[in-house]
Amino acid sequence: MAADISADTVASRPRSSLMLTFFFIVAVAIISGHNVGSGLATHGDSRDVIEKSVPAILRGSYYPSRSYGNPLYEYAAAVLFASGGMVLLSFYSLVLALASIFVFGQLLDRQVRGTARFLALAAFCFNPLFLINAFAVSEWMQVVFTLLGLLWFART
Repeated sequence: MAADISADTVASRPRSSLMLTFFFIVAVAIISGHNVGSGLATHGDSRDVIEKSVPAILRGSYYPSRSYGNPLYEYAAAVLFASGGMVLLSFYSLVLALASIFVFGQLLDRQVRGTARFLALAAFCFNPLFLINAFAVSEWMQVVFTLLGLLWFART
């Protein structure tokens, strides 16, 4: 069984499976991409990251945005915000979303083809939470990408 999983690489996937994954990557890039730089997410966490954590990190200290904080995202947010403001920070979420779609497509077994693969990718990509957080200034997409990436790494 281990040989079957290790042989299941990006190069060994049917071209139609990869094309379908890239179709959804383009669709999400178009749908969510026009909102890049639209501002803070609607919940208070993103405001706390921008107003509390980012200024503290840029001054050389760390202030968690909430009880325990999320240092990985907060440091990334500080560097990106200092380099390109809200637009670059929002673009970071979009890049992570698009990479998450690719990884999710790779996590689907080779036997998941046709309509089943289309529906699985559609459910993942067109979920309102995913589409909104694909451009939101929030750590949500970093968490999704990290979890999917760890799963993909564990399978290979």
